[in-house]
Amino acid sequence: VTLTTEHLSYQPLSQNNENSCLTHSLSESEGLTALLNVVNQPATENIDAKLKHLKGAIGYLVKFQFDSQVVYAIRKTAPTWKPKIRNSFINAIFQNGELSATPEETFSFDDYFDFYCINEVIFIKSKRAYESTTSDKKSYQRNFDSLLIDPSFIDIFVDIEPLKNYVGSNSIQLRRMTVIQ
Repeated sequence: VTLTTEHLSYQPLSQNNENSCLTHSLSESEGLTALLNVVNQPATENIDAKLKHLKGAIGYLVKFQFDSQVVYAIRKTAPTWKPKIRNSFINAIFQNGELSATPEETFSFDDYFDFYCINEVIFIKSKRAYESTTSDKKSYQRNFDSLLIDPSFIDIFVDIEPLKNYVGSNSIQLRRMTVIQ
C-alpha cells in the first residue's frame, strides 16, 4: 500500500509521483460527470446482471456510501479482463481443501484504484488511466485555445488557420499541441 502524502493541481502536462496525486474539479471533467450521472440513477434502471457483459470493459467504478458521504473509486481494467487473455485462464474454485475446475466465470477487481471522486474533487493516482478512461479532452482544448491567442506562438505562422483546421477537436492532436506549448 502506497501512502499518498501530497497533492498537485491537475494540468495536462503535470505528473505525480508514487506519493502524490493530482487533484481536479469534477466540474472540469465532462466524461466523469457523465459517468457519475449514470451511476447515480436508480438501481432498477441501471442494472446489468450478466457477467458476460463485463468482459472487455474499459474500467469499473465502485461506489462507497456511508450516510450522506459518497466516494467513487474508478479503475481502468487490467489486461486479464480482455476476452483474448481470459481465454488462456482456467476458472477454479478452492473449497473444502480441494481445487477444482469450473466452467463458471468469476468477477474480481483489484483493491487499487486509479482515481477517486469525493465531494466534487477528483483525486488522480494514475493520470494516464484517468485521461484514457474518462476521454477527457476539455483541458487540452483549453490549452490549445490559449495557445492560439498567444502572440509569441501565432507570430511564428503566416496563417494559423491550417493548423487550427488540422488539430480541430482531435484528442491526439490536442495532446500534442499541449506538449508543444
